[in-house]
Amino acid sequence: MPRWRQDRETGEMVRIDGKKEKQVFSGADSGTGIFPGAKPFESFVSPVDGSVVRNHRELQDHNKRNGVVLSNEFTPEFYERKRKEREQVFSGERSREEVFRARQEIYESIVRAERNV
Repeated sequence: MPRWRQDRETGEMVRIDGKKEKQVFSGADSGTGIFPGAKPFESFVSPVDGSVVRNHRELQDHNKRNGVVLSNEFTPEFYERKRKEREQVFSGERSREEVFRARQEIYESIVRAERNV
């Protein structure tokens, strides 16, 4: 199997042994690492803590440090479920569990107040 290197001036992939062969990869579509055709990582400033994230490793460390995840890790079903939950909150609908929990908190507050009198 031929070995390749990237030409510093042109950015194209050339064979190390110097033989001419149809190029499978060019600098533009060679991708990163073991993922041919993948887009290179674009640096960005984190909206969470303002740090600059320059590569996948730094992104992984940033996410772990700040307790965040990428939005593409969630399924469309998750987003749909959360949308329905938001609609219930904004419309004033409450589940039986929420009503029970609210009544329980009121009861416990009354009991605490009576004991402190």
